[in-house]
Amino acid sequence: MTTRLLRTLGTPTDQKIFTWSCWLKRSKLGGDQVIFNANNAGSTNVTIRFNGNNTINCFYLSSSSTAYQINTVKSFSDTNAWYHIVFVQDTTDSAAADRLLLYVNGTRITNLQSVTSPSLNATSPMNSAIAHYIGDNGGSNAFEGYMSHIHFIDGTAYGPSTFGSTDATTGEWRIITTPSVTYGNNGFFILKDSNSVTDQSGQNNNWTVDTGNLVDTKDNPSNSFATSNMQDNGADKAPTASNGNLTHSVGSNVWRYVVSTLGAHKGKFYCEIKCDSIGQYYMLGAGDRFDVDNDDYINNPYPGGEPLGVGYFDNGNKYLNDTGTSYGNSYTTGDIIGIAMDVDNGYVYFSKNGSFQNGGDPTSGSSGTGGIAFPTTGNETGIKQFIPSLNGGSFSINYGGGHFGTTAISTNSGDGFSGVEGSSKFNYQPPTGYAALSTKGLNYF
Repeated sequence: MTTRLLRTLGTPTDQKIFTWSCWLKRSKLGGDQVIFNANNAGSTNVTIRFNGNNTINCFYLSSSSTAYQINTVKSFSDTNAWYHIVFVQDTTDSAAADRLLLYVNGTRITNLQSVTSPSLNATSPMNSAIAHYIGDNGGSNAFEGYMSHIHFIDGTAYGPSTFGSTDATTGEWRIITTPSVTYGNNGFFILKDSNSVTDQSGQNNNWTVDTGNLVDTKDNPSNSFATSNMQDNGADKAPTASNGNLTHSVGSNVWRYVVSTLGAHKGKFYCEIKCDSIGQYYMLGAGDRFDVDNDDYINNPYPGGEPLGVGYFDNGNKYLNDTGTSYGNSYTTGDIIGIAMDVDNGYVYFSKNGSFQNGGDPTSGSSGTGGIAFPTTGNETGIKQFIPSLNGGSFSINYGGGHFGTTAISTNSGDGFSGVEGSSKFNYQPPTGYAALSTKGLNYF
């Protein structure tokens, strides 16, 4: 979600030493994308960013000369995962190679395509009384995605274990939500458990939203929600994406589809899609993404167009294998379509503005009352995903994060309704026993 935060820092505790920590989830790959930046609109520029090749680059330019930099060899291109990035500067270290440290998910990155170490006891304007930005550099290199738990520590070098730890069961890197640190004069802690830019460090170093909208989402480092996989279907079949890959638009006379980044081989899952503006057609649905016979929806890029998908067309028909038959009510701009996938029993159900169509009962189990059976051909993998599509217009998907585009769910006194996993936010109450398509939702079953 393209947003820029701004703060001009004050007098530092120690300009030679700082620690920066952030959890983030990418939504767009390619193009230089600034995560954190300090500049004086002149010759000073300190930046942490993703390069166009999706590597991480931390650098300090002084009068267009490189004072220091670190540039990774590895690229970071997973748009479903939360990355934890820690960047440390300590120019008091006698070992030049240890004056700049970069960690991703708890591991120090030592395989670097380029590195320039700062001089002993050098200072950096990244911790000085100039404008600092999060999400952009005051220019046109905006980061697109999600951020959470941003810490800046002025005067102390901390390792990643201060902010995260390895889960003993899964081996995954997990967040420590309230680390024990000394923040220093310019230190801050923002975006803790919400979209608040009010400093939680106790230093009162609050930030402001300089441009864009800062959306509060349930998607966080402890519970990653599905978004749209923009690398799944090729550039020729993907609609334009925005708002963290949850809003999609396309011009008329062309079908485009997206597939959820997460899928399930068991359990029951629910999502909602708001029809923002209808161009020519909507077909919203679900199915098995890997259609061997028909090359993954390339021939008919909508969920009911191939043998392993199910689609609910805007005229009210259901579509299976590119054949439409009567099913429910038509829908149009402003309507919210719910999709309930019962992967355990092999049925999918569709609701319009909270009312399930065709007398559907998503809790009916093996009887599949009013549901549409997922087709089988022998080529399916058994992994079911949400697959909405459109021809002209736009829609916004809520996988449980709690908003359509930049508009927060406001039903149920603003709290929305959660799935059975207890950590999602929908406009309508999901059917009993259905979860959001998220890591916690998948682990529920």
